[in-house]
Amino acid sequence: MSEPLALTLQQASQVLNLSPRTVWGLAAKGLIPHVRIGVAGRGRLLFPKRELEEWLSRQAQRNLAEAEAAPSESAASIQ
Repeated sequence: MSEPLALTLQQASQVLNLSPRTVWGLAAKGLIPHVRIGVAGRGRLLFPKRELEEWLSRQAQRNLAEAEAAPSESAASIQ
């Protein structure tokens, strides 16, 4: 059996170590890559694995950049 292209809400929440409610909320706000399959507004949420991995990598890079910028900003505000 081949590996799935997308994760269900439960699988995505387990992989990300977040609650299903949190993952659903991120999807509802358009903050996490997802597709809705089925009836408009009531379909099943799926999370494409490749896009989810890329999204997580971008989030980590953004957090690292913010952390690196924070000490210099703090030092500037003290002076």
